[in-house]
Amino acid sequence: MNSPNQNSEELLNNITLNTVPAYLDSILINFISNAIKYNSPKRNSFVKISVENNQENLVLKITANGLGIDLDKHREMLFAPKTTFHDKQDSRGIGLFITVNHVLSLGGSIKVESKLDEGTIFYIQFPKK
Repeated sequence: MNSPNQNSEELLNNITLNTVPAYLDSILINFISNAIKYNSPKRNSFVKISVENNQENLVLKITANGLGIDLDKHREMLFAPKTTFHDKQDSRGIGLFITVNHVLSLGGSIKVESKLDEGTIFYIQFPKK
């Protein structure tokens, strides 16, 4: 872990990820656009992106306080093609499928925490090489 005296800007400047830039763009765009698309009308929305640089992985954490996903019902199909979790006309069910494939092709993994009507946290882990 980094020094507690190190500010956020210094920390971000010290992170290097060997990746396919187009894949990383796609991953970020999908999670951010989903957070916007599936915001809750009950509260002011936010999307937070943070990075943890631990010994084994670089972990990208994306938190949004939107509609959330019922993981008890949908966990097994979360990243399957043509799977949607909310009634949005423009939902195609392809974004998370593409995103997980980009992450896996980069040697990474995704973990999810979500509660209906509270929001979702995605942890995208990329191995250090």
